[in-house]
Amino acid sequence: MGRDRRARACERRPGAGAGRRARGPSGRAAAPAAPWTPASLTNLRAWLRADDVVVTGSDVTTWTDKSGVGNHFTDGGVATRRPLLVSSAAAFGGQPVVRFGGVDDFLTRAFSWGAAVNVYSVTLIFERLDSAVNDGLWRFGSSGQFPYGRVTTTDVAQHAINGVASVTGTTNIASPRCTTFWWDGSNLRVYNGSTQDANTPATATLPADGTAFDLGQALGTFANMDVAEVIICRAALTTDELASLAAYSTARYGT
Repeated sequence: MGRDRRARACERRPGAGAGRRARGPSGRAAAPAAPWTPASLTNLRAWLRADDVVVTGSDVTTWTDKSGVGNHFTDGGVATRRPLLVSSAAAFGGQPVVRFGGVDDFLTRAFSWGAAVNVYSVTLIFERLDSAVNDGLWRFGSSGQFPYGRVTTTDVAQHAINGVASVTGTTNIASPRCTTFWWDGSNLRVYNGSTQDANTPATATLPADGTAFDLGQALGTFANMDVAEVIICRAALTTDELASLAAYSTARYGT
């Protein structure tokens, strides 16, 4: 009897070990996977998040690039153009945002793409605050074939390579959104989250590496908007990358 009890005690019970953490080669419990962030995107050239800024009072003088490339956006030494830091924005789940006032606020950078610009993706996690005028969100270059993104008075995104082509979305983006302005060298698109909102054929020669990239203005209009993040890649992001960005934005900000 004693021997039978010992044998039964050594038998694996159904479900034994269930719920235990997986173990690595060393026998130690495997660490949980790190949450996804934009740091893993293809050819990431700038990642700006409103929890990493330099301020004077509440004025943003520098928006720090978290990508490691060093594309920090600044006021260019002009105090009157500085946007404001809002430390907790209800529309973004209490996360901080950078607020552009719609009059003359913008930040700029002699932008390093690291190579010729023949593809790009520019993503903003943002909310517009006033639809009375067109909001210029961003532009690369100031003349010729520069691309830009803006939101029109009808609350839809417009993406253009000036003098070549433009595309206007149909999705209302008056509420906080994760919007990507996308170009693969042949097609100009707008994505809201991971959903393609508009597309048109477009080829162009873009300004040289090191040309100014502005946040908060385009075509002489300034954005009245709250911005939680800006992500700029020298790549036409894949469907999976766009989906990961959208899921990240929803998890962090509820957009």
